[in-house]
Order: sequence, then structure tokens, then C-alpha cells
Amino acid sequence: SLRSEVGLSLGYEFGLGVESSSLAYLTAAWLRENKDDNHTTINQQHQFTTDLSGNAGKIGFGLSSLVSDKLKLYARAHYIKGRKSKQSLQGILGVRYSF
Repeated sequence: SLRSEVGLSLGYEFGLGVESSSLAYLTAAWLRENKDDNHTTINQQHQFTTDLSGNAGKIGFGLSSLVSDKLKLYARAHYIKGRKSKQSLQGILGVRYSF
């Protein structure tokens, strides 16, 4: 598999207090799977083609909040749709603590 991705992110940062701020953003991307001869073998007997080559679109959104100078909370989600591939809405929730 050899996948390329080109995209754009647009965001807006807003302050919630003296030491905290948040960033909300939207993303859009174009994906391309460049390889079309992928094969999968199960139990060394059954081989089938997993050709997902072609183009797909990816859209997403996210929110990142700096709670203090050491604590950051974030959430993001994206959806991918193409002619040969489709991924349901996927998301990530996270906490980052710096020490």
C-alpha cells in the first residue's frame, strides 16, 4: 500500500481565561491509494485481492483546549469516502500532560 494525502485545515482560536484557550478546526483532504495489486492470503490457502486504489475524500473536525500550561485536552473526528473505500466516523479523545 502506498497512500498520499493532501489537505487543508482551518481553525479559530478563542480564549477562555487568562491561562486557557481553545482551538476549533475543520479539515478537508484528498487521499489517493497508488497501489492496485494488493493481495491477502488466509491460512496459506485462500488468496484474494484487496484493491483499494483510487481517490477518496476526508472531512473532519476537532477541538483542542489548553486547560493550564501543563494540561491539554483534545478531541477530533473524521470521515472518509471513496469509490472503493468508506470509513465510518472515527474519533479520538485525549489528554496530554507535560511535566
